[in-house]
Amino acid sequence: MGEFPVSVDNVSAGRVATHRPLTLLIEEGNHTVEVCCCAVCEQENVTIVFGEQRVIDFSERAKKNCEFLEPTVRIVDYFVSGDEITVNLEFINPTMNDLTLSAKVSCGYSFIESRTNNRVGSSATGQVFSTVNAYDRVTKPLKLYLASGSNYIYEIPTITQISSQ
Repeated sequence: MGEFPVSVDNVSAGRVATHRPLTLLIEEGNHTVEVCCCAVCEQENVTIVFGEQRVIDFSERAKKNCEFLEPTVRIVDYFVSGDEITVNLEFINPTMNDLTLSAKVSCGYSFIESRTNNRVGSSATGQVFSTVNAYDRVTKPLKLYLASGSNYIYEIPTITQISSQ
């Protein structure tokens, strides 16, 4: 989703939007059409012939390369080992500046308390920071420690807050 700059032969030709094509009149001959998203530019060589309309669709390539337009953090996977949950987070920086991103993660769970043998509910939270270079991605683990007990039942961890600086 978004709006992206288009150039023809290295000269700005306007902007194309996700659901709004860009129509151009270009003189006959060979031309290079380029659409950029963040630091990724897709090019296609086109031969224009008088009276023939040409359509260039960059949508599949843009989906692959322009998945994120703003800094974000997402959960890649998680697993439980004993009394801890390890959450692997991917920090994504599609901007032209290095950023420090942080994410707070929470996970609700219940367990059998060893003193009383009662099932008790609780939650574990944690925060992780990562410095991410421009146009880069970094994966970092976060360990959430659970209260001592047995027979853990846990929810899927969720990101409760994301910030960038």
